[in-house]
Amino acid sequence: MEMRTLDSLKVGEKGIITGIDGGRTAIIRLCEMGFNRGSEVCIVKNDIGPIIVSLAGSKIALGWGLARKIMVQLKEPSMQNAGAWDKGGMKYADNSISR
Repeated sequence: MEMRTLDSLKVGEKGIITGIDGGRTAIIRLCEMGFNRGSEVCIVKNDIGPIIVSLAGSKIALGWGLARKIMVQLKEPSMQNAGAWDKGGMKYADNSISR
C-alpha cells in the first residue's frame, strides 16, 4: 500500500494514519483531536480552504500545514458493489434480489 500525506488524498479516499511528522506541539494537538496511529480517515473536502476529514464519526477541518504533517497509508478501495444493502442494514448476497 502507498504512503502519502493527508493533504495529498482526494475526496472520498480513505487512509490509515501511520504517524505525524511534526514538532511536539503539533503532535500533541493532532493526537488530542483524534489523529492517532491506526485511526481511519476519509477526505470529505479538499479544494480551497481547509481540508475537511471524517474521523471516528466526526467531521474535522484542518489547515493545509497540519494536514501535510499527517502520514497515511492509502486504504484499498472496498468492493462497494459486491452486494446489495437494504435500509435496515441487511446485506443480500446478490444484487438481483428485491423486495
